[in-house]
Amino acid sequence: LVNSLFCIRCLLFIAISARAKLLLQCVCVCVYLSFNVIRQCCLMRHLWNLLTSTSFYLQLANKQIINRFCFSVLIVFTKFVLPAAFRLFAFNFLLRPCSPFTPTAADENQLHFCKKSVETAIPVVVPLEKWLQDRLSSWVQLSGHDGTIVPASDSTLWKKRASNESNESNAYIKLMNDPLSNFVAKFYLFIEIEDLTRHFNNPAIMDVKIGTRTFLESEVNNPAKRADLYKKMIAIDGNEPTEEEHADKAITKLRYMQFRERESSTAEFGFRIEAIKSSDGHTEKNFKRVKSKDEIMEILINFFGPDSKKVRGIFVKRLKVLRRKLLRSAVFMTHEFIGSSLLFMYDKKHADVWMIDFAKVCPVETVTLNHTSSWQLGNHEDGYFVGLDNLIQQVLMVSVLDWNSIQPS
Repeated sequence: LVNSLFCIRCLLFIAISARAKLLLQCVCVCVYLSFNVIRQCCLMRHLWNLLTSTSFYLQLANKQIINRFCFSVLIVFTKFVLPAAFRLFAFNFLLRPCSPFTPTAADENQLHFCKKSVETAIPVVVPLEKWLQDRLSSWVQLSGHDGTIVPASDSTLWKKRASNESNESNAYIKLMNDPLSNFVAKFYLFIEIEDLTRHFNNPAIMDVKIGTRTFLESEVNNPAKRADLYKKMIAIDGNEPTEEEHADKAITKLRYMQFRERESSTAEFGFRIEAIKSSDGHTEKNFKRVKSKDEIMEILINFFGPDSKKVRGIFVKRLKVLRRKLLRSAVFMTHEFIGSSLLFMYDKKHADVWMIDFAKVCPVETVTLNHTSSWQLGNHEDGYFVGLDNLIQQVLMVSVLDWNSIQPS
């Protein structure tokens, strides 16, 4: 009930501070949330006290949402007319004492969603341009297709679904009740997820794609050729396409994905660095041909820097905890994790790493996965542990280096 009252009061005071021309939008949001929140009649008592409060309408008048004449009319109506009518027709029904209410798990989830809906509603009822400008100044999309992730509130993001399938939302729902829940962004229905950057101030960020296979088995037999993937291939290596592919100026997705794996560190080490943003705001994404251990080591040295000894230790510890939880995860052992990444983030006070990108995380019903074996068509192995173990080893090597003898480039 406290959570329910919190949602309603938040929206009412949003209306107070909003400009008059946006008030209708706020009312629509209030009505929508009210149907989700008001589950017990005893909550009406609190709402009644607020709506019949003189101070509430005085604030509306002071904010020029209503004029003084309307203020006087509303006071008379709420203090005399409405109470009389209310007591006459509904006193014994709406305000009678209710039986004790013990929230179920479904109630808790609903109330939690309502809290986040209040935050998501804020951009709707305040000047959108101002809010979006402030929000974008402190948020960055490091990798992925442009325009697929946008701010939803001050602490959450909306992520575009890749297709009509719901692999990603299903994966998030399952992971919320899994040992891996502390390693993924919180999920708020649809594809609204926690904005992990909100925990940090000007963080350094690194996106690392994990696994030896980056394509789904369903894509193996897809003969469709794409011109955009051909252009991406020749941008990396103009000599890679065959004569037939040059003539068609198009390649299949499988051909491109296997090319990317071979050209990067994915094929040998089971992971590749996708993008890095430094704490000064500079973003680097040109890692498509980084494949040797020495090249990876140099990138990690530059990412961490000489003054991050504590941070490096935190990352090593966190990655080892992740591996232990993966072994206990029913979701991990029954799903192929394709195209998933680890997101590293640290600033002067905090450091953490999360699992992200679950659009190609699919359930496997016919076999049990170990995430270590080499892939063969039909076994659904993704090499996730191969990549994670090699990444842990690389980060551990960086953490024990003699930094006095290193000059980062």
